[in-house]
Amino acid sequence: MTKTSDKVVQLFEEEKELDMTITPTPALWRILVRPMSPKEKTAGGILLPDQGKEAEEYNNMRGKVLAMGPLAFTGDRFRPHPDASPIPGCKVGDWVTYGKYGGQKLMVDGIKLHIINDDEVTSVVPVPEAIVAYV
Repeated sequence: MTKTSDKVVQLFEEEKELDMTITPTPALWRILVRPMSPKEKTAGGILLPDQGKEAEEYNNMRGKVLAMGPLAFTGDRFRPHPDASPIPGCKVGDWVTYGKYGGQKLMVDGIKLHIINDDEVTSVVPVPEAIVAYV
């Protein structure tokens, strides 16, 4: 893991801790993701207004995989050919990107979570803060 990645994980973990005993378990081929929080201020120390944070959160769908359903990344659609084993797209603990309109958005104990289908994961990223969407 790089220093940048460690920094992102540390910033993420400083937020409110999630009690996994009250968190929904993804069913079938679904994945539970905790979205990365938007920046509070710029690199120069300027505080971002709420509208700026909302725009960043809306445009940058990145998150950490917390749990996966039992059928996630299984089946013929994840096989390179009929005789091969399915190729997993991600695993618990990975940082991923996904579409902003997909899945179900919910709140558990004040923490935002998304439940998405396994085929909605667009990439696995080693340094999530380096990924920025643009409009």
